[in-house]
Order: sequence, then structure tokens, then C-alpha cells
Amino acid sequence: MKKLDVQDQVIPDNVVLHGLKQRNGKFIVRILGVNDNPKENRLFGRNLDELEDTLGVKFWEENGQAHTLWSAALYQESDTIREATDAALELYEIVTGGKDFDRSLWT
Repeated sequence: MKKLDVQDQVIPDNVVLHGLKQRNGKFIVRILGVNDNPKENRLFGRNLDELEDTLGVKFWEENGQAHTLWSAALYQESDTIREATDAALELYEIVTGGKDFDRSLWT
């Protein structure tokens, strides 16, 4: 197991970062609160269905998929671990209200 090497980035208190290198060589970093349950529908205290409506994006395919944190399409695939970490931290800012949401950047 390798550690996620974070340099020159500010990590908020009470969050978990989980970095993954995929088979295609790209990276994803998941971010969630220490009290978030991946089997539930909340991220940093926000209901994901409500957040989906507020942001005007889709986190789940409409095929009866369970609306849980683990199944939500929230985390951006990136070429480097640094970019994936930046994307996770940006998601944190959007969800917690610290940054305006730019829909054109959402993938």
C-alpha cells in the first residue's frame, strides 16, 4: 500500500482522502467527511439528491442504482495524483459552500 503524498495543499480538518491509481494509469482521489457513511446519501452533511438538484448535475444513472455516496459519480478522473487531489479539494469547497460551482468544469 502506498501513501497519498500531499505537498503544498491544505487539507481541511475532519476529512478522509483516498487515492486510487486505476488500471488505465489515471488517478481518482475520493474525499469524504470522517463522519460520512459511504452507504448513505450524504457528503459533508449535505443530502446528495438535493445537491444534485441544486447544482443541476447527475450523480447517478437512472437505472435504479442506489443513491449512496459510494455509487455517486462525484470524483474526477485525472492524469496525475496532484490533479485528482486538487479536484477532490475543489469538490469539498463546492459541497461545503466555500466555492461557487462552475458547471462547465463538471465532468
